[in-house]
Amino acid sequence: MPRKNEPASATRRYIADRLKALRLFRGMSQDALADKLGLTFQQIQKYEKALNRISSDTLVTIAAALGVNPCYFFEGIEGASTSDLPPPISASEFELLAAYRGLPTTGKTSALTTMRNLATMFSTPANEAAPQKETA
Repeated sequence: MPRKNEPASATRRYIADRLKALRLFRGMSQDALADKLGLTFQQIQKYEKALNRISSDTLVTIAAALGVNPCYFFEGIEGASTSDLPPPISASEFELLAAYRGLPTTGKTSALTTMRNLATMFSTPANEAAPQKETA
């Protein structure tokens, strides 16, 4: 059993960091998350600072409140198998998603069409050919 002032394990610190990053990405305050979970904001603070361990039941509840699979918190930990999940979302993908969510419906349709066109354009075999010389 760990002593009271013993530093958090690397795994607990990793999960705490992912919890805080996801909460901030969702634009949620510690108070708002605490309210959703029936906890105090101080408890959320302790989880995010890795001062308190998060039980499996609480982690599942937190994941649901933040809209992710509980496996999200373990992605990237050595030995954790998440082969059935898509790869973790990068910071730029989070930024893109956040911008997309801020658009009105018509803007979302246009953005999605543009992204599909770009994906098609950059995935064609012609783009895998040798780079073309720039013209002045």
